[in-house]
Amino acid sequence: MDIVYKPKKDYKVFVLCATYNHSKYIEDALNGFAIQKTTFPFVCLVMDDCSTDGEQDVIKAWMERECDMTQAEYIDHELTNVILVPHKVNKNCTFAFYLLKMNMYGKQEKRNLITPWREHCEYEAVCEGDDYWISDQHLQIKVEWLDKHQEYNSCFSNIKIHVETFGPLRVIHTAKEDMDLSIEDIIKRYTFIQLASIVIRVNTLFEFSKDIPAFFVGDYPLFVYCAYNGKVRMFKEAMTAYRVGVPGSHNTKNHNEKKHTDKLLRGLHNSHFMLESLNEYTDYKFDTLFKDRWYITLIQYYKETEQFQNMRIIYPKIQDKLHIMGLSWCIKYFGYIYFVSFFMLLKKQFIKKNVK
Repeated sequence: MDIVYKPKKDYKVFVLCATYNHSKYIEDALNGFAIQKTTFPFVCLVMDDCSTDGEQDVIKAWMERECDMTQAEYIDHELTNVILVPHKVNKNCTFAFYLLKMNMYGKQEKRNLITPWREHCEYEAVCEGDDYWISDQHLQIKVEWLDKHQEYNSCFSNIKIHVETFGPLRVIHTAKEDMDLSIEDIIKRYTFIQLASIVIRVNTLFEFSKDIPAFFVGDYPLFVYCAYNGKVRMFKEAMTAYRVGVPGSHNTKNHNEKKHTDKLLRGLHNSHFMLESLNEYTDYKFDTLFKDRWYITLIQYYKETEQFQNMRIIYPKIQDKLHIMGLSWCIKYFGYIYFVSFFMLLKKQFIKKNVK
């Protein structure tokens, strides 16, 4: 493995910020890192994947304003320019900017750039370039918890949704109080957790990469793995913001590609492989839950593609939706969805009436 840079010291937390064409948003992410109030040193690896929208220039300008450039260390490698520099004010915060010279999405060489940093840190946090942290205690609270509770391998928190096209931040209240998350919660996705809110032990990440194959989606298998191999803590405070509606992002791309049935059906196949693999890894202890998750995925894809015959070709055992899931399952699942939707609508109307 070609080591571009080997850290000269250890840090308590390694923050990974992978970013591409986020020139409009990256400063929010960088500011969120810089505001963290910690009793320990942490390093933020900001890796721009050769953006085409001028993001590297935005990063350089922010770095010149906010970092102590008199202490900057520069490395020019064939794959990337590296700039290691401390923040001007936050003495516990160091930035390692990797400005890639070519797009290396999905390539092993890119993962190799990250590994040396992980080896010098105890915990890892993640925040992509279009998301950001809104609490200056995001790292401190979660690291303190993990330090005191060795049986836990990861922490999450509530988030706020930042819809790019309209409106203020909206809290997603999946945890009404600080609580432990069960593997059942995570498999069913009854508790919404988002990668930007994670703090995880690096040892758990290394074990995860050895035990679980790489899937087209990385966060859901990781969450399941954490809950299966230890305890997971959820904090009720909304500490991070998840931006949706960004052009090219996963959530926007999925929405825009609803009519591309070939891509959706490939995604269906990938989902099936992922859920079957996780079911096998967990020794089929949660077989019913994984099957329920699969049935929900089937319905979502069927609704978006209206290509049920194509799905039957790929999955011959499929006869019809009621036969697959059973009538009781359908009533339970869809009844719950419609009840919650109706209740939320009534609540919204009640609030609007009282405000007037």
